[in-house]
Amino acid sequence: MITENIPQIPYVLFAARHLCGYDVTVFLEVVLHELGFSRRGYGRYYLKEAVQIYCNDPKQLLVDGVYQQVARQAGARCSKYQVEVTIRRAVHTAWKHRDAAVWALFFPGCEKTWSKAPSNSQFIAALAALVELWKTYRAKEVASCEENT
Repeated sequence: MITENIPQIPYVLFAARHLCGYDVTVFLEVVLHELGFSRRGYGRYYLKEAVQIYCNDPKQLLVDGVYQQVARQAGARCSKYQVEVTIRRAVHTAWKHRDAAVWALFFPGCEKTWSKAPSNSQFIAALAALVELWKTYRAKEVASCEENT
């Protein structure tokens, strides 16, 4: 795993340095992989899409806004309720098999806040906050790289 050799620095800062040439989709793929989300099934894909939509407009309601858009992007094969259930199952499965140390790297204090698996809205909001933090660090890294050249 990527996180094995970086106990001193926050993971988001590490990711900003090493993934600064990539977009949000790649960052989310790395984060979800490290958190233990399976690449099989649609949960990881729906979650990644939901976080990106939520980042663009955090005031949207999940069921009527975000889930509906994810369902539309997925095509005629699913509804907003299927998106919700699929994401919930993916979050619960990853939480059940989690490595607490890795989750603490991404979400400091989550063990105190989330005594059981987080709800979809809690998890999507936490991932969106992580993405926004990554974007901030990434912008600083890109600016410092441009100054040095």
